[in-house]
Amino acid sequence: MIEAFWAEFVEATGIDGPYEAWAFGDPSLPDLATELALLVRDGPKRATAGLASEYEDEGEKLPQTGDLSLILDGDGEPVCVIRTTSVEVRRFGDVDEAFAWDEGEGDRTL
Repeated sequence: MIEAFWAEFVEATGIDGPYEAWAFGDPSLPDLATELALLVRDGPKRATAGLASEYEDEGEKLPQTGDLSLILDGDGEPVCVIRTTSVEVRRFGDVDEAFAWDEGEGDRTL
């Protein structure tokens, strides 16, 4: 299903390259993954945040500008494709209201 979704995306857009398929949120909360994926697909969620230390602890690299991601729902089904357009590392206290709005969750405030 993931490969077919990706192939359809490539055919429709002409954009191809390496990608990762993943879901937002805690893996033990599939409803949250679906909710967040739909917020991304449908528009209000245009940013996300994570802890740099979690990437280090997991031995993963931080996202990079240009990364392609196939976003999955809580059942592991493809929902949409996103491209990382910017990556910033900030202290928690330096996160501003504009970022909270772009993150598009809840009441969209800090």
